[in-house]
Amino acid sequence: MIRKDLIKYAFPIPANAPYDIWIAFVASNVGTISYADEILTYWRQHANSYTSNYLKKSKKQRDIDDWEERIAWLKILLNCTHNSIKEFTAELLSLYLLRQKKFSVKLLTFLIKNRKDLFVFWRKNEVSLLNECRKLSRKIG
Repeated sequence: MIRKDLIKYAFPIPANAPYDIWIAFVASNVGTISYADEILTYWRQHANSYTSNYLKKSKKQRDIDDWEERIAWLKILLNCTHNSIKEFTAELLSLYLLRQKKFSVKLLTFLIKNRKDLFVFWRKNEVSLLNECRKLSRKIG
């Protein structure tokens, strides 16, 4: 659900941008987001769903695809006129590009430093969060 006045900021949705994340990003930059503690939709999985097809790929290919999607997503966010954190987005993008060839200590440091903002919805313990930061910093493939 979105407020009607958000439509003028959120549309058109950029090509290849997940519409739900895009709308949430724009809303967080031009207004507020409220959390509804109730089930509003159900998750469906079928033979041709993104998840089913994703799991058919090799681990290496999933890593490459995930990295490419994150790079594309960060570029979309960087070009958003309503992005109030452009410097942060640009730094994250430049650091994320470093991990293509090797493990990036700079990215790991950035992720750990900003973990409370980057992983707002993380429901696991701190050790799991730090391990996720490590995984996100490793070489692709």
